[in-house]
Amino acid sequence: MTDDKVKTGGEMWDQRFSSEEYAYGKEANVWLSERVSEINPPPNNRALFPADGEGRNAVWAARIGWNSEVFDLSIVGKQKCHLLAQEHAVSVDYDVDDLALREFPQRSYDLIACSWFHTPSEIRKVHMPRMLHSLKSGGHFVMEG
Repeated sequence: MTDDKVKTGGEMWDQRFSSEEYAYGKEANVWLSERVSEINPPPNNRALFPADGEGRNAVWAARIGWNSEVFDLSIVGKQKCHLLAQEHAVSVDYDVDDLALREFPQRSYDLIACSWFHTPSEIRKVHMPRMLHSLKSGGHFVMEG
C-alpha cells in the first residue's frame, strides 16, 4: 500500500466507514444476492468481491458456501468486514489493494461479484479486463453499477 492512489482513495473510504454503523448496512445488496443465490457454489470454490468495503456481500456469500475474498482500498473496511464475519461465524480473506495495482491470478475464481465498484472509466477500461481474466472457464461475473 505504498502507492499514493491507494493512500488517497483509501483515506476517503476509511473516513466513509469510520462510524460504528455500517455505511451500507450489514445485509448483502439485494440485487447482487438474488443473482448469486441462483449459482450453486462448486466444491473448493473461490469468489471475489472487488471493492466490497465493509464486506457485507462477501460475508453473506460466505454464509451460503462461497470462499469469499475481498479487495478494497479501506483498512477500516477490512476491520469492519472481519467483525461482521465473526458475527456470522465465517471467514473472509480481505486484501487492502487497488484495482490498478492488483495482480490477478489467471482462471482462479468461480465467481466475481461487484456491487457499485466505483472506478474512473479510464481505470475500468484498462484494469477490469485483467480482473475478468481471473475467472475460471464457466465462472460467473455479476455486476451492478
